[in-house]
Amino acid sequence: MEKEYTEALNDMYRAKLFVIVFGVIEFMLVCYLLLICAYNAEPESVERWKQGNFLKKVPTEVYLILMVLAITFAFVFGACWNYYVSITKNIFDNALANSVFRNILAVALFALAYFAGFGSLMEFVGKIKTRSIFKESLICRLCKFLWRKYKETSLYHYFHGLPLGVKLSVRTIAIGVILFLESAYYSSADVEPFLLVVALILMVLDIRDFSQLSKLSKQIDCLGEEKPYEGKIRKTSPVYAESEKLNSVQDKVRESVEQQIQSERLKIELVTNVSHDLKTPLTSIISYIELLKKMDLDDEASSYVKILDKKAQKLKGIVSDVFSIAKATSGVDVNLTKLDFVMLLNQCIADAEDKIADSGKIVKININADSAMVMGDGDKLYRVFQNIVDNALNYSMDGTRIFLDVYKKADRIVFAEKNISATPINFTEEEILERFVRGDKSRTDGGSGLGLSISKSFTEACGGIFNIEIDGDMFKAIVEMPIIQEDTAEKTDDKTE
Repeated sequence: MEKEYTEALNDMYRAKLFVIVFGVIEFMLVCYLLLICAYNAEPESVERWKQGNFLKKVPTEVYLILMVLAITFAFVFGACWNYYVSITKNIFDNALANSVFRNILAVALFALAYFAGFGSLMEFVGKIKTRSIFKESLICRLCKFLWRKYKETSLYHYFHGLPLGVKLSVRTIAIGVILFLESAYYSSADVEPFLLVVALILMVLDIRDFSQLSKLSKQIDCLGEEKPYEGKIRKTSPVYAESEKLNSVQDKVRESVEQQIQSERLKIELVTNVSHDLKTPLTSIISYIELLKKMDLDDEASSYVKILDKKAQKLKGIVSDVFSIAKATSGVDVNLTKLDFVMLLNQCIADAEDKIADSGKIVKININADSAMVMGDGDKLYRVFQNIVDNALNYSMDGTRIFLDVYKKADRIVFAEKNISATPINFTEEEILERFVRGDKSRTDGGSGLGLSISKSFTEACGGIFNIEIDGDMFKAIVEMPIIQEDTAEKTDDKTE
């Protein structure tokens, strides 16, 4: 008996060791399977796992029920083991057969419950990883079915077409009515829980819609800033229709802007190509005119040659101006460097002293800034100042004064020219800045109507602002350029280098 007891004790120790070892191995394998379920070596495997075999489409509730049944069976079977043993003894007389059958049957039942429960757990964890635990549930499928049926009704289309404020007001009124009914029938135990549940559901929907309103507000902000909105609004939300309208407006605005940009690019290319094609024959014409001027011609022919020379030079200037506008608008031929705005303007005014003296006009210069460093193209800004001064000398009223003012405004340097027009001003600020538009439409000679348009294009190409202000017959041209700090200028120069 002692020997048998010792052997039985050793068997028990070995059995405990095996249980511990295999229990640890089983625990590690279970953790490994739970970690890798719903994944494989291919990209986007989670999405493909959701669309796998029919087991992936089994409702979530089924797996929950299987897990609960498996756990319940394990506890119940373990608690009723003695009852199970007594039943098997009554069925079989042979003790060995009874013991073997009982163990095989028990292992089979436990294995069935284990694999059913663990398999359900893996599928449940997989649904959690693929975020389909609610989407693949019976409740969600039922809600989707009811929602599809509701969308087919006329009530949905009517409510869907209502303004956003009316939709939210209707829901709020519904909550108020339900709460009123709940308080009126407070003594009825049958009505109270149902009304409370309905009111709670509506309140939850309202809270969810508040977040959707925040998304709609962000979408409006993105539309104003011309940025794409990455968020998504639920199709069941009352603001979904408004969101779709905003998306439609944003798409139309984007298409319109793209068409406008493409149209402007085509115009620039057309003007550039035409100007370039005109330069070659125009150069030949001017060359032949120069040859004719050197020939011994009579007075009548010589006068004709002078007229041809004058018109050819004017045409050359127009072609050059158009070509310059096209290049400045497209950003080509603009060399931004650090320069002194005030010094450049003083140089332009000094170069125009002869023109000012010959015009007989009185020019009042008021410069309230010693210097102002800006980033710009010196040639382009010089042309802007030159056009403004020439325009004032040519089209201001005799006997009136021309004012040239320079001053600082916040972080900008401003050059303002104002004069009284010699002819009535019958145009707007926008019209006079168009190309080939002249203030006095009756004039058949003189400017080309490109001076102010060139000034605007060159100023904007340098990062400044060019405006025209009209007050009665007073004409005012304003150029604003941002003043750069020394540290900013040094960084910009380093980048340029």
